[in-house]
Amino acid sequence: MLKTRGSLSFASKSRACNKSWLICLGRASAVSFSSLDKRSNSAKDATRPDQKYKETVLLPRTSFPLRVEGLKRVQNELQIQKKANFQSLYTWQENQNRKLKYVLHDGPPYANGKPHIGHAVNKILKDITLRNKLLQGYKVHYRPGWDCHGLPIELKALEKFRKENKKKKIRTEKLDPLAIREKAREFANEAQVLQQNVFNRWGLLVNWEEKYKTMEPQYIKRQLQLFAALHEGGHIYQAFKPVYFSPSSGSALAEAELEYNTKHQSPTVYLAVPVTNTAMLPNSLQEIMSDHGLDKVHLVIWTTTPWTLLANQAICYTEDKSYALVKVKKDGSSIAVIWAEELLHELNQLDISDAEVLGSIKGGELSEVTYQHPLDNRHCPCLSATHVTMDKGTGLVHTAPAHGHDDFTVALQHKLPLECHIDESGRYNSNVGYGLAGKSVLEDGNSAMLEILESRNTTSVVLGVGTLIHSYPYDWRTKKPVIIRASKQWFINTDKLKDKALTALHEVSILPTNIQTGMVSQLERRPYWCISRQRSWEYPFLCFMIQRQGIQ
Repeated sequence: MLKTRGSLSFASKSRACNKSWLICLGRASAVSFSSLDKRSNSAKDATRPDQKYKETVLLPRTSFPLRVEGLKRVQNELQIQKKANFQSLYTWQENQNRKLKYVLHDGPPYANGKPHIGHAVNKILKDITLRNKLLQGYKVHYRPGWDCHGLPIELKALEKFRKENKKKKIRTEKLDPLAIREKAREFANEAQVLQQNVFNRWGLLVNWEEKYKTMEPQYIKRQLQLFAALHEGGHIYQAFKPVYFSPSSGSALAEAELEYNTKHQSPTVYLAVPVTNTAMLPNSLQEIMSDHGLDKVHLVIWTTTPWTLLANQAICYTEDKSYALVKVKKDGSSIAVIWAEELLHELNQLDISDAEVLGSIKGGELSEVTYQHPLDNRHCPCLSATHVTMDKGTGLVHTAPAHGHDDFTVALQHKLPLECHIDESGRYNSNVGYGLAGKSVLEDGNSAMLEILESRNTTSVVLGVGTLIHSYPYDWRTKKPVIIRASKQWFINTDKLKDKALTALHEVSILPTNIQTGMVSQLERRPYWCISRQRSWEYPFLCFMIQRQGIQ
């Protein structure tokens, strides 16, 4: 007796096993049982002992392959997509009369190369979400797009152009901005088509006819309209401020474009600069100096960026902290230095001897003290500041407004000069003296500065140099260190918008919930956001000077 039900087959053979059943599981296919009786009859003729049960196993024969090779698998996939008509699903659900609507805003991928696992995770998870909502009765709205501007695309386009012209020996070092934009646009178009073809093979729930690209004229027009609205509302302004700057890419960076290398090595220097008006020190300190035959006193600063000493404008201190007057010997000569009492243990790291604490003053007593600039004859002030900490160094902070955010804030409060001597390639300008012109601040600039300070041509005294391994910001694209550099940039005044943003944020459910704390704290403390870039392949800033009745 033989009985079949769907994909299950049951067979019994009365001659060999009257009460036994053989269950065979398989897929519905062309199955032939015509040879079963012949195979069972031939079992009587089996002579080999190890094969006596061979012909008693009754298995159906099927044309379904045990495995599918790569090419056939691709063909099957395409055939399934075509028969199932995947591409019409999105249009079909759009025409449905559904009351609920689910909108998914797609963060567009960069059109800068082939899709990778990150694209797959992003697109497939979103597709699962859309299909889930569709099954729940929602009408879904999802518009795919591509970010076609920015540094990643420009760099990839230039890299491709250089490779293509390397054998032709065509100079590619200096392309004009229009040529760069042409190459970048061409590259972005090619990458967008490539990515769309791959995304389409994934069978995503989407209508590709509704896609957008940020380099389309209509999109750019809308962006410029929004920029104009922000400008008219007083939220856009231009200023000369220090920003994170990447010499390796020649561009200003936002904080979101940084990654931190915890194993970065920076040169360090303890530098003693002479006080120029000793008479402004407390009388008690002057008497102590006189008793020990000391006619000069130095303020000691510590920095991990010696190259910024050229831009020094002040030394900052903490008013309520105690600072010690210490007598030390350097190369056989005694000098008096001022150092934070909480950080006197740092003296053990220096190449000095016979350190002796002679007296103490409060930081506030340095308010009228001036010192001589490390490299020239300028007299610079000592200023109170809240950002001074007692974690490392001397408690006296070298302040270069062009190369630090806290330094810049101090400069605004006290109207200090804001001078930047570093160009967009991260090198000293050509008008800088001391033999520094043209030197890269991240390469030979630090060592060159230390050589100048140790040459005895200055009145400053190097008390010690070293190396610090610490966390340092890197350009997340080029994986190379960045600098803080003052330049003229465009900013959004987030300080004026943060109250509205915080109110709106409380009405949004954010997952995972721990991210919300970081977003709120960033909005609360960030007064501005740099939006300009020194690149050719970006949105242009359109600024117009309107002259009316003699007033510009």
